[in-house]
Amino acid sequence: MNIKRKIAAAAASCIAFSAGLAAVPSDKALSVISPITAQAAETKAVSVGKPYINSNYTSGQSYVTIRWGKVSGADGYYIYRYSENCPRWINVGKASASATSFTSKGVLPGLRYSFKVKAYKIVNGKKVFSSDSNICRTVSKPAQSVIVAISKNNNSVNLKWNKLNGCGYVIYTREEGSSAWRQVKTVNDKNKLSYTITGLSEGTKYYFRMRAVASDANGKKSYGDYSTVRSATTDGDTFKYIPSSSVYIARLDAAPKKNALKSYKVYNRQGKTTVTSTAYLSAADINTLKNFAQKHFTSSMTRGQKIDYTLQWINRKVKYASGDDYWNIAGKSYVDAIFNYRSGQCVQYNGALVAMMCYLGYDASLVQGWRGYEDGNQWQHFWGEVKINGTAYLMETGNYGEDGDWNFLCVKYSESNPWGGASYIMNGKAAEKLK
Repeated sequence: MNIKRKIAAAAASCIAFSAGLAAVPSDKALSVISPITAQAAETKAVSVGKPYINSNYTSGQSYVTIRWGKVSGADGYYIYRYSENCPRWINVGKASASATSFTSKGVLPGLRYSFKVKAYKIVNGKKVFSSDSNICRTVSKPAQSVIVAISKNNNSVNLKWNKLNGCGYVIYTREEGSSAWRQVKTVNDKNKLSYTITGLSEGTKYYFRMRAVASDANGKKSYGDYSTVRSATTDGDTFKYIPSSSVYIARLDAAPKKNALKSYKVYNRQGKTTVTSTAYLSAADINTLKNFAQKHFTSSMTRGQKIDYTLQWINRKVKYASGDDYWNIAGKSYVDAIFNYRSGQCVQYNGALVAMMCYLGYDASLVQGWRGYEDGNQWQHFWGEVKINGTAYLMETGNYGEDGDWNFLCVKYSESNPWGGASYIMNGKAAEKLK
């Protein structure tokens, strides 16, 4: 076939093909979609649930752990952090599909950190991400505070401490002999590095400790470890022993001397008849009494002056315990509460006084009765009683800080109501009327 015939045949074929296409209806026209376009459409159609972070995070000085609810169908999670010292969102880690928590390490103590999480699912080899979770606002545990200096005078102690970024400070104190720590101040000014505790007793040893505190944006607090305990003894001494009337001391000196007693009687005289029981001094109690005697009594004191000294010391140096302070010593022996914890009420005051009298060889007892009026208001009360040559004498420490400056040292019951006020009531009768 010559060249002209070949060209003519090709032209005829093109015309025939065109005619065939024209015969296909327009709504049934063929379309061609590439594989890449199909995968992109499928990926775009997939959605991933948004995680929710719980508010119950935990933290230490160098880490924060957050927790979230598992997202159905997720293949993993990305975790992002925002901080005071790095104010932008940064990816700090990745978690598996089964994970519901993440610990972010390398944080600094006492600073605020915010976290958010994104879930993802892998579709056709590519990650499809959820929207951002809620933001969890946290704070790391503060570092341990250090008391760097301490100074004092008669009634106050000044503390100075090291600076910790992003923290406030909480200060605590307790008096020697007491195991109960008392919070005295929260310093919220992060730049304040000293504080003076005022209103302290003269000549008294106090212990001090503190800890840093930081809070997250929602107000949840995190406390650092307590500092090492420091102590200081205030200057001066409010207790100066001045012997009571020689008449009363002479009565005590006239008592027959016995060996130290390890028990005493307790007389319950609240009813019409007296109920008697026995209280025993433990080895620890006897050792406490011995230590007090060695520290406070002088060789020139008579036995009566030693009891007088003890009574006055309890009156002046022991704090009246109420509320939580009372429950801190309620389970302790009277001796322990008064001479070691220096806290109590009438039963502890006078129980400890009676114990000292027994230690010094006196025939002393504790009485449970009433204070008040025979035909009027009455309230429960405890006091001491000592028998000397057949006569019973009243021993009452009182409490200077609570009831004023009053006490009774070896007075007869007939001498116990010189002002005509409230009486000691035993077996239904006012004590001053008893013979």
